[in-house]
Amino acid sequence: MRERGCATLDQESEIGLGSIASALRDDDGKPAVIIGFSGPVERLDYPALLAHLKDGGDALREQQPPETGYANA
Repeated sequence: MRERGCATLDQESEIGLGSIASALRDDDGKPAVIIGFSGPVERLDYPALLAHLKDGGDALREQQPPETGYANA
């Protein structure tokens, strides 16, 4: 997950179901929050969803006060 920036599942738990998730890390580099999408594999555009996850993660980080430990992750 760290190298690619995300984890994906493609019909591994159920035929026809896929998912993608990404971790927001705290200031120590530890995962603090996981965000993701899941749905029918034929409708999942993994690169586009990863871009949305990164944008959403950036927006969440900007809204967090410094004492949470992941404002600048």
